[in-house]
Amino acid sequence: MKIFLDTADIEEIRTVARWGVLDGVTTNPTLFAKTSGKSYEDVLKEICTITPGPVSAEVVAEDVDGMLTEGRAFAKLAPNIVVKVPMSEEGLEAMSRFAGKDPRRIHHLARDPEFLIELPESVQVLDITASKGVFGT
Repeated sequence: MKIFLDTADIEEIRTVARWGVLDGVTTNPTLFAKTSGKSYEDVLKEICTITPGPVSAEVVAEDVDGMLTEGRAFAKLAPNIVVKVPMSEEGLEAMSRFAGKDPRRIHHLARDPEFLIELPESVQVLDITASKGVFGT
């Protein structure tokens, strides 16, 4: 089992890392908004110094070119950054265009089950967040 912390709070991450059980961190702009004083990029870089495991950085752009631009910028921050794109038609296209460059950096956020059948082989991490009513819940 691997333990990934879902936060952008640096002190929370430091605490769990100190316990020796932290395998990585998932973060997103909503979690980042709960912190203050630094840019999203600076917080991501700091998290990457705390854990050598994967650190997800979610794009906020809704168009393919914007996702690619944001994702490429995130990927340059640290070697353990994993770019997270939404599970949408645009996200699928962005993911397939990322795949030829560095497939280990692709993380798809899925909320709609119909997109699961369209996943390219290059997806190595799939984060499924089911809303009420999805998957029979």
